[in-house]
Amino acid sequence: MEEIRQLVISPDDDKNLRRIAAAHLGWPVDRVEHIRCLRRSIDARRRNAVRLVYSLEVYAHGELLPSLPSAENIRRSIADWRTPRGRAVVIGAGPAGLFAALTLMRNGYEVELLERGSDIAGRQQKIARYFRNGELDTDDNVCFGVGGAGLYSDGKLTTRIKHREVSSVLETLYAFGAPEDILYAYNPHVGSNLIRRVISNMTAFLRDNGARIHTHTRMNDLLLREGRVCGVRALDLESGVESVFEADAVFLGCGHGASDVYRMLKARGVTLERKPYAVGLRVQHPQEFINRSQYGEFADHPALEAASYRLTAGIEKLERGVYSFCMCPGGYVLPASTEVDGMVVNGMSNRARSSRWANSAVVVTVDERDWSGDELAALDFRRKLETNAFEAGFHAGRSCVPAQSVADFLRHISGGLPQKSGCLAPIVPALLNDIFPAHIAEALHEGLLRFDAGLRNFARHPEALLFGVESRTSAPLRILRDEETFESTSHPGLYPIGEGAGYAGGITSAAVDGLRAVKAVMEKKYS
Repeated sequence: MEEIRQLVISPDDDKNLRRIAAAHLGWPVDRVEHIRCLRRSIDARRRNAVRLVYSLEVYAHGELLPSLPSAENIRRSIADWRTPRGRAVVIGAGPAGLFAALTLMRNGYEVELLERGSDIAGRQQKIARYFRNGELDTDDNVCFGVGGAGLYSDGKLTTRIKHREVSSVLETLYAFGAPEDILYAYNPHVGSNLIRRVISNMTAFLRDNGARIHTHTRMNDLLLREGRVCGVRALDLESGVESVFEADAVFLGCGHGASDVYRMLKARGVTLERKPYAVGLRVQHPQEFINRSQYGEFADHPALEAASYRLTAGIEKLERGVYSFCMCPGGYVLPASTEVDGMVVNGMSNRARSSRWANSAVVVTVDERDWSGDELAALDFRRKLETNAFEAGFHAGRSCVPAQSVADFLRHISGGLPQKSGCLAPIVPALLNDIFPAHIAEALHEGLLRFDAGLRNFARHPEALLFGVESRTSAPLRILRDEETFESTSHPGLYPIGEGAGYAGGITSAAVDGLRAVKAVMEKKYS
């Protein structure tokens, strides 16, 4: 086997990768038996000279490829533990909770996994009704349910963290059915349609190997004994019966949409702190415009995926940053509320990213300058924006998504909307400036105009459309924990994990956080 690093080729040569690799090594083409991709990225810094960049392992005849991870390998690692080491309760079946549960099982723990929403099939039915007629179930929606909020995002697996467990998370997702390219793509994504299959496989595996998964079960309180968290009280939302789940450790992966959990923790004296986050709008453009802007003459090339962008602007006079976030090429905008009188929007893409539209959040940083009060003030600030957006979009007796063209937003006028858009729910015209405090609206104005410097006509494109409000970029609070043990600084036995705890952002980093928390517990217990 020979390894090739940083092999740069034209998109036109992608179909000839075997021949090019052989020539690079000085081999005859027929000597190449297998090519294993280690890394693939797109260099679009010069849009009319786009290049593909590969790192490869090239195997000659007679050499075998190393085996890839499989669910069977994971099952065997669980079977290695014959005697239970303890009992754990995991709250939330998002990425942090699922990976915590899997890692606990691999370390010999009995696992009770509590999820307030339903399984994926039931969740899809509830969400379809919400998109269609505005009927929201506050416990079972785009944010709550098996798979967490990441199930309706894009299946994006990009992360800025550089932890060694990132590869473990990606390999596990592959083992449960994610496409192989997540193991080597620079910006890996599964797609909202395929991530559902992956999570279904993962939850079925957990059940088959002994985890007890309780859907429609909402944690309402912590169970305390001599100052230590020793379990939780939870309500079965279908029967109305409250149960007690005792445990040696409670892993709290509630997600950043669970406002009621933050308020319960505050009432219980769990140490919280406010943290900066970001709020704004979601902007939509034709995907063809983004492709043309990023790839130039290569815009329609079959070897290139739908183009994306990342834009930032510093608004000096306001001392604010504005940036794009959670960009969804070939995707859709969707309402993602968790409260009946609030409106939140998010973006998602399926695996093929074949929608006519591209969308991204455009958000402004917010912090303690924007609110006053106790730890929940940051949460109340978010809540106010969401109720403003709800009121702006309420139409004909139902909740709709408030929308406005970028041109009208910049002029602060209300105009018409196109008959079709990339939003999965009805939209209505609104003055989106009025959702925000004046300085936040001004920062959004300035940021949109400055984005034109990075992507020409970003703000001036005639089909550019805005939707409100994007307010769930990250948690508004952090549940304080020890940096080494992952244990709550105020409540031993409680392990806050994932996005809702304020320590992660996105599927991969949340999964890594849940995995690391369990490993920290094991190291402490057996050190």
